[in-house]
Amino acid sequence: MTNPPNDPAGYGSGGVSDVGDLPPIHTSPGHAPRKIDVPPTPELDKQSAIIRSGKAAVVQDFYDWLHEEKKWVLARYVPEDERRGNDGIYGEQPVQVYVSPEQLMADFFGIDRDKIERERRALLDMLREQQ
Repeated sequence: MTNPPNDPAGYGSGGVSDVGDLPPIHTSPGHAPRKIDVPPTPELDKQSAIIRSGKAAVVQDFYDWLHEEKKWVLARYVPEDERRGNDGIYGEQPVQVYVSPEQLMADFFGIDRDKIERERRALLDMLREQQ
């Protein structure tokens, strides 16, 4: 499954850095606007910048081409002392790597998906508190 063009890495909408540019929220008609204290989102900002740069789309297209058209898989060499069991194979052997495209992209671009989740939750908590 290919992610939409505005979300090549499957990370979500990105664009969180634009939240601070929103106009103030009005509590109700006739009341003064209140300012939103947006929590810092450095990891989301980093992810958003990568998506906006187009780099993520190029990497995703390459991954999709390898996987879908060439039918290639990712593998890594596993030294004999790291393998489990006696499979009758000696020396280093390539072993297929099972990693989601999202995690692969995050690793490639140096994005911490746990930090992304914490920042998203902080934004949601902030929005809930504003209501």
